[in-house]
Amino acid sequence: MITKKQIRQLKKELPLRAAYTIAEETGISRPTIYKFLNGGRVREYYAKEIMVSALKIIDDSKASSEILNKWYEMVFAKNIIIDQEPTSQE
Repeated sequence: MITKKQIRQLKKELPLRAAYTIAEETGISRPTIYKFLNGGRVREYYAKEIMVSALKIIDDSKASSEILNKWYEMVFAKNIIIDQEPTSQE
């Protein structure tokens, strides 16, 4: 059974427009998705499908954020190394 606490955490982590993506992936209507995300009662099989789809979206979002951060660090780390002037040793 999915708890209200889990639903609140799920809703907090979802990116904007996630309900549209969940609706496209599952075929569940957006009003039903919003009802679930706002703590309303929906059929158990809808709740499970919404939960699975939402978790996939969150996982993908976090993974893509991590990849972008690593890429950013790689690009700017190169610039820092290139921009530094060599120190002269006497």
